[in-house]
Order: sequence, then structure tokens, then C-alpha cells
Amino acid sequence: MRSDKPTDGETLVIVTRIVNTGLESGNVTVNLYDDSGLLLEQQTIYLDGGKWELVEWDIEAWKTGDITVTVALENYSESESLTIEDVEEFESSQAAFVGALGLIVILSIMIIGGFAYAYVKRAKELEQYTKHHLEQIALRKRERHMSEQESSNASEEE
Repeated sequence: MRSDKPTDGETLVIVTRIVNTGLESGNVTVNLYDDSGLLLEQQTIYLDGGKWELVEWDIEAWKTGDITVTVALENYSESESLTIEDVEEFESSQAAFVGALGLIVILSIMIIGGFAYAYVKRAKELEQYTKHHLEQIALRKRERHMSEQESSNASEEE
């Protein structure tokens, strides 16, 4: 095992050396079981006679305390148990930091979104005001132009 102080939820790396002590080559299935006999992982490897191979397992520490895993060769009586001692609980300070960081991000998004919404709303109100103001100016010009035409028509008639 390559982890010094494992914690609950951490990935543990277990390396097993499988040796073919015979002269014949062949396949062997290597199984990894937990302490209740549940199959965690399985690998089939090919070994030449007199050769060996490292089999690497990546498993997650699923509980605190001691974890026992067993490496067994399928169709052989050979097996080896390994106890991983003192698996600690995940430190809540890390979880609190991640939670605080997430809260800050969410609040920042909400504040920026609020300012963006207010800006867009104000821009639309300003656009409507400007449009209404321009319509009022155009209406006054038309009224002034019409009154000037009426007064010029009245002066022409006299």
C-alpha cells in the first residue's frame, strides 16, 4: 500500500506481486475482496513460467478504522490478507473550506446578477423615456408648424 495516513474516501493504491513458480505459462485471475467477502476488483494476467508481475489496485477507503482486503488467485487456494490500519475520517476543515468557497461564489454570482438586472432594467427605462421625450418634441414641432401655417394662412386671407 502506498498511502501513509489514509482518510475515508481517499483512493488507496495496493500493489501485489504475483509469481509463477512453475515452468508452464498461463493466465491467472487475481481477485480483490473486502473483509466481508465482497469482490472489489478482478484482473486476469498472463505469466510465463518462472516470471512475476505487479498487479496494482486502486480502491477507495470506504470506512474509518481498520480495513482488511484479501488478494486471492481464482482456482487456487493461495490468498493473502492486508490490513489497512487507522483509516481516519475526512477532515471537516477541508469540507468547511470548500463549502465557504462555494457560498462565496454563489453570493458573488447573485450580486453580479442583481447589478446586471438593475442595469438592464434602467437602460430600458431610459430608452423608453428618451423615446417618449423625442415623440413629445416632434409633436410640439408639428403643433408649432401647424399654428404657424394657420397664422400665415390667416394673414394671406386678410
